[in-house]
Amino acid sequence: MPSSTSVSAAAPPAQQRAFALVLHGMLGTILWSPSAALWRGNQGSPRLVKVCSASHVEHIVRANEADGVDVFLHSWNPELAAVLDSAYAPHLRGSLHEPPVYAEKTRSQALSIARAVRLVRRHERQAAFTYKLVFVMRYDLIVAAPVPLARFDPSRITFAEHCCAPAGEESPAWPWARLR
Repeated sequence: MPSSTSVSAAAPPAQQRAFALVLHGMLGTILWSPSAALWRGNQGSPRLVKVCSASHVEHIVRANEADGVDVFLHSWNPELAAVLDSAYAPHLRGSLHEPPVYAEKTRSQALSIARAVRLVRRHERQAAFTYKLVFVMRYDLIVAAPVPLARFDPSRITFAEHCCAPAGEESPAWPWARLR
């Protein structure tokens, strides 16, 4: 049973956004991965939410302000529901926070993505429009530079190949590095 579900009313046509940002999964702590934190009996960290969400809002939501970005959340951290929802307000259009599903990591991740995307689809049906692009990522990624969503090809699926570049360098393998 979900511990928190909220879906905002559809935005009026003048405020429809081009992009949806979907964040998913389980958060650990600053020091421990989600599975390591869970194994140790730790809950997700509000501090980690604060650090990561600030980078998402700055480099994805605000960086694409001209086109607009709506945010949708699914987490396996019901204890962080209020923290997560407030970190993404006023851009948040839907969220669902459930107790962890104890499954293999890939299955758990796929299930979380699917549940978040259902929130996107429900919002699209209620607002009678379709997003140009749905950008999906884990909560615990820190985005260090603007991500120009309009430059992604919505007919393709793009995966990040690297999580970071050496200090002072930008990796040409980053999907958005070639989009500038």
